[in-house]
Amino acid sequence: MRGIKFDNNGELERGYIHTCSGEEFLNTFCLGPHREDYKNAVVNVFDFAKDRGARRIFIGGSFITSKEYPRDFDCLIVFNQERDIPDFIDSSIIGDIQFDILFASEDYPQTVDAFLDLFQSERNGMSGKPIVEVLLDSRIEEWKIHYTPDMEEKEIIKKAYINRTIIQRRKVRGVLFTIHGVNTNAYWNSKFAPLACSQGWIFAPFIYENPIWLLFRPSLREKVVKDFNDYFYEIAKKYEITSASIVAHSFGTYILAKYLLNHEYEEFLPISIDSVVLAGSIVSREYNWLKYTQKIGRILNISSPNDRWVKLMPKCSFLKKRIMREKDGIFGRIGYTGINDHKNYINNREIPMLKHCNVFEDEVLERVYMPFLNSNIGVVTRRFIKDLRHR
Repeated sequence: MRGIKFDNNGELERGYIHTCSGEEFLNTFCLGPHREDYKNAVVNVFDFAKDRGARRIFIGGSFITSKEYPRDFDCLIVFNQERDIPDFIDSSIIGDIQFDILFASEDYPQTVDAFLDLFQSERNGMSGKPIVEVLLDSRIEEWKIHYTPDMEEKEIIKKAYINRTIIQRRKVRGVLFTIHGVNTNAYWNSKFAPLACSQGWIFAPFIYENPIWLLFRPSLREKVVKDFNDYFYEIAKKYEITSASIVAHSFGTYILAKYLLNHEYEEFLPISIDSVVLAGSIVSREYNWLKYTQKIGRILNISSPNDRWVKLMPKCSFLKKRIMREKDGIFGRIGYTGINDHKNYINNREIPMLKHCNVFEDEVLERVYMPFLNSNIGVVTRRFIKDLRHR
């Protein structure tokens, strides 16, 4: 067993997993005027893991150095069995430091080894970064690495890490983008924003000039889609987020569909999208949302037989090409006709009381939109991890 000992640079010896007990970890890494604040949070993480059957935790990042101001706390909680892995961790158990948390289980040892390989990897591709293993059960032996992932598996692990659970005290649920339609002042954002923010969302409305001519001018449509692309990337970079949700209304659903089509052949979006709500959608039933199952967690389409504006959208491809000069086959009427369900991915909800401009009434926001958005936080991450375990 290799214990905890710093070199002259305040770092652990490279190339090794350094093993200790929970008490030894606290006495080594949670002392000092600036690290003392993290002690309760670390204890809570240890207790959370132990109470749920985890037997060991691997920790990396600057927290396992002697730096006075550590920047990150990379954590892999290893449970005894896959069935013990929780869907989430309550953000109230930690402090101000950012905790990057991953889950694995001992009945899938290759997955554990693959994550440890990632923890030991430098950004330049070199390997050897130290790791600390905290034994939560004194009766178990230290972990032995027996497996080295190939390049394909390393890429999958990196993808899972990009979409890891990032826990912060502020309880930020995520970023909620909204995209309005044409010929509107998007007044509904003023009702939606305080509700979403009160439930922990960063509210990010995409606002653009929206004359009715957007429906008939391809060049104007292309500019708006590009502007959304830039805004989406800018917010992701500014807030350092890896996942978000989107609510799109009317022409906003076209913007989203076209944006996705433009990124069809890219493996990743700047931000993975946990959930999408389409309201008064003018997208076609033939639009293939199933192409984006690795980029979007779940989709809710809200339709109404009383949405007369969507009903006016041309039905045949000839009219769409002639009148709207549209070549991608995106325009349609699923805000009126509905869309086919697809288990655990696409759900259509018909609400006859709605028309085109009242889809953001308080009751609908509170009882339909927010429960759907809140219940699907992290769904893309969980899907990545589940796929990884069953490879």
